Amino acid sequence: MNIIVIPARAGSKGIKNKNLQEIEGTSLVKRAALNASDSIADLIFVSTDSPTIAEEVSRVPRVKIHMRSAQTSSDEASTESVIEELVKDFSEVIHPKDKIAIIQATSPFTSIDTINKSFTSTELGVSTVGVIESIQFRWKRQKRGYCKPTNHSKNFRPRRQDIQPELIETGGCYVFTVEDFLINKSRFSKKVIPIIQSEPESLDIDTQDELNLARSIASKNSSIYINQKKNIKKPKLIFTDFDGCLTDDLATLNELGEESVRVSRKDGASIGRLIGNGIQVVIISSEENPVVNKRAQKLKIVSIQGVKNKLEIAKKILLDTGFDETDAWFVGNDINDLEPVKYFFSLCPRDAVDEIKNHSDIILKTHGGAGIFAEISRLIYESE
Repeated sequence: MNIIVIPARAGSKGIKNKNLQEIEGTSLVKRAALNASDSIADLIFVSTDSPTIAEEVSRVPRVKIHMRSAQTSSDEASTESVIEELVKDFSEVIHPKDKIAIIQATSPFTSIDTINKSFTSTELGVSTVGVIESIQFRWKRQKRGYCKPTNHSKNFRPRRQDIQPELIETGGCYVFTVEDFLINKSRFSKKVIPIIQSEPESLDIDTQDELNLARSIASKNSSIYINQKKNIKKPKLIFTDFDGCLTDDLATLNELGEESVRVSRKDGASIGRLIGNGIQVVIISSEENPVVNKRAQKLKIVSIQGVKNKLEIAKKILLDTGFDETDAWFVGNDINDLEPVKYFFSLCPRDAVDEIKNHSDIILKTHGGAGIFAEISRLIYESE
């Protein structure tokens, strides 16, 4: 069995709540768990001392929570001590022939390919370590502020193409057999195979500057080494809230008490495309407002208002249409959407409340009212 362990303590000296910091709307620990769930791993453990972190990853497929002891939650505790405790605590499911991968949440761009290669390259007596190749000229500090080269001579500076690359450990991925670990008490076996990673994979977040850099990299390619879209089943029906999803959750009121909202034409065009391809869209709103009906009529979709229990109504619609829950998606942004968000494959706008974001399968890059259905449409047709 292939097992992934993601160590994720609550404490952090460099960045407060580091493992819960977000990149493109997904926390570091959830990002790691999502990637792990798309790998060839059979079981994933998130080892933590934090109920908040445990809740953050609770809905990721194949994830189990390992609540650490006080000893392995301290600043001085080694990763090896965490693995040793976990193997002991779950001895009924972890066996000597199994392989364990250590994946660090603070290495947010560790690829699924790296994880899979590491597993397949590991065997009894052989472990793997993630590395990048480097042909940098290295220097070492000396006394009185001077320095000297460590991998080249001052008197001969070779061309970069003539330099034998060094291998630098990234810290993001290690794999070993349980049997080797129990013997060596180390993540490294007698023989170690390097798994070459890309430059982005080498980023390990320990400072605010490194977190900012990771966010910058991801903003240019938000899907980098995270497969939230993998194996998405194309929906036959999409339920959506109105306020905060099809609007920016703001309203204007004139002197007659008439309310108006802002909507996006991108939503109109994208919903039209979905309908044209046989996907139904239904608005389910807690509020009762004539503007909801007007917008639904414009979009040529059904709207249901004044709903106290959205999940109950959604299930009834599925029964009437002959669909089941796997045929439907739910888009919500606020706490009154929580039950259907938990029940269905769910998406939320970038500016949804935290509790909705914590339970959504996909956090969209788009804010509510800014054309979220354009992004949803792309997700559907890119996943085909």
